Amino acid sequence: MPSRSSLNARIAAVVSFAAGAALVPVAPASAAVTVVAKGAGFGHGIGMSQYGAYGQAKAGRTANQILTHYYRGTVVSKGDTSRTVRVLLRNSSSVRFSGAATLVGSSRSLSTSATYVMKTSGSSTVLTSSRGKKIASVTGAMRVAAPAGSSILVAGSAINGVSSGRYRGAIELRSGQVINQLTVDDYVRGVVAGESPASWPAAALQAQSIAARTYGITSSRTGDFDLYPDTRSQVYRGVSGETPTTNAAVAATAGQYVTYQGKPINAYFFSTSGGRTENVEHSFLGATPQPYLKSVDDPWDKASPRHRWQIKYTRASLQRKLGGWVKGTLQSIDVVKRGVSPRVVRANVVGTKGRTTVTGPQLRARLGLNDTWVQFVFSNASTKPLPAPPSAGADAPASPPEGGVVASRTTAAGALLPSIGQGVLAQVIAQPPGYGTARGRVWPDGGGRVVRLQIKSDGRWRTTIRVRADQTGRWTSLVPIGVRHRVVALGTPGPIVLAE
Repeated sequence: MPSRSSLNARIAAVVSFAAGAALVPVAPASAAVTVVAKGAGFGHGIGMSQYGAYGQAKAGRTANQILTHYYRGTVVSKGDTSRTVRVLLRNSSSVRFSGAATLVGSSRSLSTSATYVMKTSGSSTVLTSSRGKKIASVTGAMRVAAPAGSSILVAGSAINGVSSGRYRGAIELRSGQVINQLTVDDYVRGVVAGESPASWPAAALQAQSIAARTYGITSSRTGDFDLYPDTRSQVYRGVSGETPTTNAAVAATAGQYVTYQGKPINAYFFSTSGGRTENVEHSFLGATPQPYLKSVDDPWDKASPRHRWQIKYTRASLQRKLGGWVKGTLQSIDVVKRGVSPRVVRANVVGTKGRTTVTGPQLRARLGLNDTWVQFVFSNASTKPLPAPPSAGADAPASPPEGGVVASRTTAAGALLPSIGQGVLAQVIAQPPGYGTARGRVWPDGGGRVVRLQIKSDGRWRTTIRVRADQTGRWTSLVPIGVRHRVVALGTPGPIVLAE
């Protein structure tokens, strides 16, 4: 059973999410306003925080401990070490290369010291010498392979930013695409240093290796290749991306994958959590919720330069960036739904002539924000702290259920029992007969705010109790047992709760 302090944290978080819609008061159009975007974290917030992994490794935790913390209910398992992946290097109808030993599918040997060209010619692919002498032709795709333990040099620039890079495995020209096909462990050797500094502790690099390997085999696209060599998948730089420390981490974890109920997972990772990761469905909107991609507490990433950050705008410059989302003159950006962490899920861009509802990821992309864990503070508004995540162990729902009834009960002795339904939405502790105590917190700027407790009478919600939150946003009130209530704070009604 959760501790009472943990339950209080859950209550605080839920009431805050329910009440935290209007984060930015409307400013007079004539005011000269500076807007500050106060934020936390860097990235999409799903899965493993790389700076968090660094902090955990510095604290002595193992790669397995790091991974099973970020991916709930998972284990690290041994799997197939021979599996191959296909990585797009660039879009091109020809490729010049050296270092290949074999023309795959033929008995022809190639000289590793010679330079060759593969190019598309109608429905065929032709292999020529560097001077244009035809060596072979095949219908469709052509593939050449490096000797075991060696690599092929691919001339020209790839979309991973590498110029004339070396790649293990095979190089294929197919449908106007230059593709690197190689074993997943050779692929991971070219990934880890592109995703984590090679100087990081071994446990962090090992965790990155296992996560990258798992992601590599679960994120296959439909088409001729599986992975991009950049942040659309994960950063892959071939042999030029390898270092002794990262190769050691790959070797130490060879064939290891993060699995849930025996299957490799979508092992998403990102830079900086800001203190808590997010549920996948609240960052990748429309994604199917996954039990292993749930929000978790992350107190280890404070070494990141983007653990906390801020960006300043004038009202005019912010309006220009928001573009057509602003109807009239920009007045505020009001967050209407946050996730668990609490990253922005949806927000209203409020203008003098109306409002536009946008998603947190849309807002992040339009403004170039580090993360969707953000709050916009106008200079003529009262100071507001950045919204904080639930404390360790809390797992608050991201938004109140519509019309849901959830009970949190007490025994005669006042011991808190497990709640039912969608989470703890109110806490009731034994009080005088017929009454209990409801507690909550209004944030991010709840200090001094009036909280109204309402009951439904004759089909209408009527306020029965008004209580003012303290400077930290916390409030406490007696409530009658057995009566359905809802809390209204910052003008926003919260969930319906039943005190039993």
